[in-house]
Amino acid sequence: MELRHLNYFVAVAERLNFSRAAEHLHVAQPAISQQIRALEGELGVRLFERVGKRVLLTEAGRALLPHARLILSTVEIARNDLRERGALTRGTARLGAPPTVSAHILPTRITAFEQKYPGLDVTLREAGTETLIKLVEDGQLDLAIASADTLPAPLESAPF
Repeated sequence: MELRHLNYFVAVAERLNFSRAAEHLHVAQPAISQQIRALEGELGVRLFERVGKRVLLTEAGRALLPHARLILSTVEIARNDLRERGALTRGTARLGAPPTVSAHILPTRITAFEQKYPGLDVTLREAGTETLIKLVEDGQLDLAIASADTLPAPLESAPF
């Protein structure tokens, strides 16, 4: 099952008209019909009943519609979330570091980062290594700069 199939299905189901669905999606009407037939073939059920020029959802079509909407909505949310994460367009990064690092190394780096990613706010918390690790584990920090020989799972380290 392809997302395109579900997208075409929802467009026809919401309009109960293949031509209007095609106009809405900016595709040719035969393409809509072909994709709906492919989806019906894959599922082994008829999704629409065509009576003259009228189009009605079958029982299977009515059952599929909320699932198709949920799938398409979830995919759109995931795409937007990943787009925003990849672009670092908004949000807050909660950083922890020992006082010596936060006072001497981080100020210029945080300033440069905030200039490069103006939609992302960086908050800084100063603490010792054990406290920083605990704060990351508890979800109160997104990342920490610390010196530790080992880290509890599932925490990971990277050189700084």
